[in-house]
Amino acid sequence: MDAVVKSFPKPAAAAEKPLSDHVRAAPAPAVPRPVVPPEFDALPIWAMTAPKLVAWYEPKDGGAHNVWVAADTLYLGDYQGGLRVVDVSGELRGDLQQQGREIAHVATGDGQGKVPNAPLTWGAIYRNGLVYVPDMNSGLWVVKVEGSAVGVP
Repeated sequence: MDAVVKSFPKPAAAAEKPLSDHVRAAPAPAVPRPVVPPEFDALPIWAMTAPKLVAWYEPKDGGAHNVWVAADTLYLGDYQGGLRVVDVSGELRGDLQQQGREIAHVATGDGQGKVPNAPLTWGAIYRNGLVYVPDMNSGLWVVKVEGSAVGVP
């Protein structure tokens, strides 16, 4: 699953860190973590009267919050981890992270943030090929993820 993550420039007043084709950032400094549900769970919609867990995706550095699905791609706000983009195509069974379904990751911490270099990502909203990623420490990120594995609704 090859994906390219592109960032769009922030206003001139904000410092911009360049993103490369292989988007990874050094771990943010330790900050207190809120108590949050640690994972995203997939439940079959036909089983809502007797739900049974069939698949899950658990970020290693935060908690899943405010997810968005477009076509076969899940966009997830990962509190201390930033934006996570996950392939949810086909049959979902078991641990999606262990299966290598993560397409892209953008750590949204910024040295100029309210808490420097510490992401606090609230969610991810997909619209017209762009992902809007509100981060409570560093502001709004606008990201475009391209690649054969990224679904288009």
